[in-house]
Amino acid sequence: MPKAKKKVIVKSNHEAQRWCFNNGYKIYVVPVGDRFKVEIKLGNKVKQSQGEFTKAQIEQKIWDTYEYYYEQGK
Repeated sequence: MPKAKKKVIVKSNHEAQRWCFNNGYKIYVVPVGDRFKVEIKLGNKVKQSQGEFTKAQIEQKIWDTYEYYYEQGK
């Protein structure tokens, strides 16, 4: 019998995501081997997360990044 996949619960904030989109932030995932980093682009500036994340962690990290920039900029 195949193993059931664990469902990952992600806290999202669509208002923060919309604010980032409207203000030119592009936040996306960059693979690093079997792990991932978050990359943030605003205009010509590109910044990369210091840590590396697993497939299970990366989706929440993206939402956390949206919230971080939203709180900094609003």
